[in-house]
Amino acid sequence: MHEYDSEDFHARLPLLIYPSGKFVVVKNYNNPSECFVYRGHAATVTCAKFAPNGFWVASADITGKVRIWSWDNPEHLTKLEYPAFAAAVYDLDWDHESKKITVCGDGSGTIVKCFVWDSGNSAGEMLGHNKRVLSIAYKPSRPFRVMSGGEDMKTVFYQGPPFKLDHSNATHSNFVNCVRYAPNGSKVASVGTDKKIQLYDGASGQPTVDVANAHEGGIYGVAFSPDSTRFVTASADKTLKVWNAETAEPVALLSVSADPQLGDAQVSTSWHKENIISVSLNGVINLFTMDNTSAPASTIVAHQTGVSALAVDHVNDTMYTGSIEGVLIHRDISGDNVGRKIVGADKRNISNAAHGGKVAGIVVTEEHVVSVGWDDRIRWTSKADKSFVTEQTLVGQPCSLSKSNVSDLLLVVTNQEIALYRGFDK
Repeated sequence: MHEYDSEDFHARLPLLIYPSGKFVVVKNYNNPSECFVYRGHAATVTCAKFAPNGFWVASADITGKVRIWSWDNPEHLTKLEYPAFAAAVYDLDWDHESKKITVCGDGSGTIVKCFVWDSGNSAGEMLGHNKRVLSIAYKPSRPFRVMSGGEDMKTVFYQGPPFKLDHSNATHSNFVNCVRYAPNGSKVASVGTDKKIQLYDGASGQPTVDVANAHEGGIYGVAFSPDSTRFVTASADKTLKVWNAETAEPVALLSVSADPQLGDAQVSTSWHKENIISVSLNGVINLFTMDNTSAPASTIVAHQTGVSALAVDHVNDTMYTGSIEGVLIHRDISGDNVGRKIVGADKRNISNAAHGGKVAGIVVTEEHVVSVGWDDRIRWTSKADKSFVTEQTLVGQPCSLSKSNVSDLLLVVTNQEIALYRGFDK
């Protein structure tokens, strides 16, 4: 989840839905091994959301297509494919009756639309923006309203249906990255790259309370608690903050890591029942509870690109995988089966990759996990605590790595030589 970061939940079940490449992933956040992947899109998916009734999913991609498909049917049949725009759709939202969908994005002409979910019939002409629209929210109670925000630094408020422009608000001084309604419809919040939080009256769309410099970095996500009394914001400063929805006073600070790196910037957040879930820039999904704000209660870690190498430690029942982007992940296959990254030495790497290029091979020795990558390096990692031990530069690009079954020798094949290693020495 790098370029397009959004997530949403099933109304009744602990199911998280989010885009990943050309796929839509549905995952049980209490048991991440329970996972479904929808493959109906031919292009990169930008957003996906369950209908409030839990029966349908709306997902959209960079070509401007919105697909409505069945969740409760085992075949996951497509109900409608709606060509919303000539360019990317960036966000969408359902009405609380699961009958209408509003979308926003890029392109020429109208870049905010509302349509009937099963026919594609228009539910209004929604003008007001003159640049890309990044976020949209549908008021979940009557009277129905829609608010959108985008790169023109405005939030636009619509009345309907059929929806039409009511007014716009120029309270932000930079991109408006996210707009979300409270579940009871009383309030709507917008956040932006200007580090500002703006609250509005849910029915009139008029600004009420604002917080300037709410974070030390741009704010990319906002979500209300189920009881509408609090909301959470996600920021590039690598933290999340919980706020009182009435006074906009801070309630809690959620820390992703004791030693946050570049990839720990927070780009999206949602609040489902008692759980706050966020997405980091490096693709990690963080699950928080208000009982412990110093660290995530759990994380969901997986490869963002294709897996290029695999090794199994049969003694400790641990599986190691490497990806095209250089990331190493280990899993306890007889235990919780939760993925955890082996963090690389380069703190500037967004993905916390162990290698600067494709992982070409992995082997497990008595004390180490040894890997070779297309950064032309061989790397030793401690099996015990998964910490970096040492690395050496290879002659040429590695093609494969293997170990001897009768000695401590390692064999590395590159495009220029065949090298033998004993211990850390060539």
